[in-house]
Amino acid sequence: MNDCITKLTNQALAARSEKGQKESFEEIVRRFSSKLLNFVIAKNIPTHDAEDIVQETFISAWSHIDSYNPKYQLSTWLFSIAYNKTVNLFRNARYNKTQPMPENIPSEQPLKNDCLEYTEDIWKHVANLNKDHHDVLWLKYKEDMSTKDIAAVMHKSQTNIRVMLHRARMILAKKIIADTALSRQLPGYMTRHNAKGDTKCFAN
Repeated sequence: MNDCITKLTNQALAARSEKGQKESFEEIVRRFSSKLLNFVIAKNIPTHDAEDIVQETFISAWSHIDSYNPKYQLSTWLFSIAYNKTVNLFRNARYNKTQPMPENIPSEQPLKNDCLEYTEDIWKHVANLNKDHHDVLWLKYKEDMSTKDIAAVMHKSQTNIRVMLHRARMILAKKIIADTALSRQLPGYMTRHNAKGDTKCFAN
């Protein structure tokens, strides 16, 4: 592969792809294939279907590369396409029921919330949250997206995303705390309940 291609920014690759330079688009595919596949698989979608979604995502991206707005990150645009395709998939009757949890939830590196280390075990809990809560946590802590970018991917307001993040964190914390075995793997933390009965995590 041309060394110059690998040094280009994502936006530059998109601009060259818009001019029909397939080598530049192939670099985009190389950079984002694994990230998109991990995102889709973690939604309890079987690998073969997830691979189809990723392939369809790149086909759509190539076909509509002229619609990419460089004021957004390229990753935001690609994840938005993949997100839309997973939504369409879940509208299919065979996905109305909960899919079996994958044996291995993709895990790249520990990522921290206010008080929880996002280990592989915790991502298994995330996989059991509703689709919106799963996606907002994944995009925030796996992809390190800003609230603005997450809002663009999920087609929601930034305020909505902030509320969703807060609720997702609270629900996740309660699920983890309820799992005694997992709680023992989180030394140095304790739980308290405020006047409203909400559960919070605090470092000892």
